[in-house]
Amino acid sequence: MTDHVVLHLDGSYAKSGDTRSGGFLLAPDLRAEAAASGDADIRALADLKGSIPNSAARTWEVAGGAALIGDAGNIGASVARFGSLYGVPIRYALTPGAPAEAVRLDVAQTRVDVRGELTMADGFWEAVRLRGGYADYRHHELDAEGTIGTTFLHQGWEGRAELVQRDHNGWKGAIGAQAVLRDLNIIGDEKFLPKIKAEQFGLFTLQSIDLGALRAEAGARIEQATARAEADADLNTPAARRRFTALSGSLGFAYEVQTGWRLGLNTSYTQRAPSAEELYSNGPHAGTQAFERGDPSFRLEKSKGLELTLRGKGSGYSLSASLYQSWFNNFVYEQPNGLIEDGLPVFQFRQDKALHYGAEFEGSIRLLEAGGFTFNLDGVGDVSRATIKGPGGNRPAPRIPALRLLGGVEAQSDKLDARLETEWVDGQSRIAPFETATSGYTMVNASLSLRPWGKVQDVSLLLSANNIFDVVARRHASFLKDYAPLAGRDLRVTLRFGF
Repeated sequence: MTDHVVLHLDGSYAKSGDTRSGGFLLAPDLRAEAAASGDADIRALADLKGSIPNSAARTWEVAGGAALIGDAGNIGASVARFGSLYGVPIRYALTPGAPAEAVRLDVAQTRVDVRGELTMADGFWEAVRLRGGYADYRHHELDAEGTIGTTFLHQGWEGRAELVQRDHNGWKGAIGAQAVLRDLNIIGDEKFLPKIKAEQFGLFTLQSIDLGALRAEAGARIEQATARAEADADLNTPAARRRFTALSGSLGFAYEVQTGWRLGLNTSYTQRAPSAEELYSNGPHAGTQAFERGDPSFRLEKSKGLELTLRGKGSGYSLSASLYQSWFNNFVYEQPNGLIEDGLPVFQFRQDKALHYGAEFEGSIRLLEAGGFTFNLDGVGDVSRATIKGPGGNRPAPRIPALRLLGGVEAQSDKLDARLETEWVDGQSRIAPFETATSGYTMVNASLSLRPWGKVQDVSLLLSANNIFDVVARRHASFLKDYAPLAGRDLRVTLRFGF
């Protein structure tokens, strides 16, 4: 490495056995259903505890890059190779004779990224930024014997160019163009999509002006998206081609109500083209353990948004909070419909009007400094509520997380950091049709990080204890929450070093 050349290399390897849960594997509703079954094998499922079968994983990654830095700009490139073999937790069937497949995914990906910037000494434009990327992804879906059942192939290209404006009395911004190309092909008996080519081309601009106490920002984007699907006899789907032109814009203001504190108001209008998966899915998806069905007649998803923000920081503290609300037309969502196909629940993509609102906050405060340590208190929280306003009346949107609060206290020094945190998640009983309720939980975590040579050396020993009290916890947004809870008590020792 020199003043003008920077080289980078990193790698990682991780291997874990089946994840151990803090209690019963099945959610209470499913345990009651299993216990009431007339089939002895299904009744036995109600008592499943301990490790989550088929949840072991092995993952590795290696990446390298180089950059050339000069007075007039820079250019760099990186290559990364990723591999993983992991299981999808079993979705146990509660119907006699129905299969409970133990699918594992053998994943491999190669990614190449190139970035460059050319700076200009004077004039209206300050810099030209270019970015390009290519990813070649493949995964095999393996059965319990290791036989390949289905192969998922995905190639993607992305390019982006920006012209960055020089600051003119507080006015600055950028204009640019972006292109994304995707080729997707699934081969095998359990494919859920036909062969697809998808293209996105967009033009955008972002402009801002700083008038001291008042800051304003505006953005606009126009995008054309095309999704082509080949005819597929196995999925009983004809050839199809959809093209969308989407327009989006935003306008925001932030006013400094006093030194270090700003009150903001942001408005937006967004159009989004449905993805190829939302349009053309029609088969079993191993990753979600669901039979997914799209709708090729979908229209543009449109939304109007309003957000109120408050941000402040000062000596030893910071706070960020927001309230938001969005009104949707043609909102795309995925919901079970109560049917079973290929032994899996059918999840149907739908479009309806929807209302979504919520609140978020994040803050920290320095409590004291003593004995070479700085003691901090921090917290985050978020809550959201979404309602579908369809022909059948108002109803909750599916898989919306409940209220979450997390608070922690941390002691920091040059050589030692210690942290204790508690996460509380409320139960979610506001559920969509064919959803199940999710119980709340309180999880306590702790960690201790030792840096023998201080922060100047990239060497540390991390001791962590997650879910100390071994509680049963489920994320309501997960497709597999009723069959695969989060990990129970987890103790780890990690050594990190760089050179």
